[in-house]
Amino acid sequence: DTYNLPVYNTNGCVTSSTSFSQWFKSSDPINQKAFVKLVAAYDPVAKTYTYKNEQFYPIDGQYFGNEGKAHNFGFTLQTHSTFEYQKGLSVTVGGDDDVWVFIDNKLAIDNGGLHAY
Repeated sequence: DTYNLPVYNTNGCVTSSTSFSQWFKSSDPINQKAFVKLVAAYDPVAKTYTYKNEQFYPIDGQYFGNEGKAHNFGFTLQTHSTFEYQKGLSVTVGGDDDVWVFIDNKLAIDNGGLHAY
């Protein structure tokens, strides 16, 4: 869309494009925006930047709370980055849920859908 946000796909557990769009836009009292700083570590030997955090729960105890759970799992992360492509460059992403990567506004990686726990 015009805001570079993912577009609703009817294959999945989301019930409508309206509910899906709320994941990425502030719409009180349904959704609230927060800003989280992510710092990638540079490895000069591998010439890579990496951000990895197995305990990434950036809004624990905030906004709508943890709803009786150990962590607040009810968040969506959208991040933007720029890089200059060099021959042989690769992009690796991971996540336990929906992950979409857009390069030059084109969907390059789609890890969307339901996943077993």
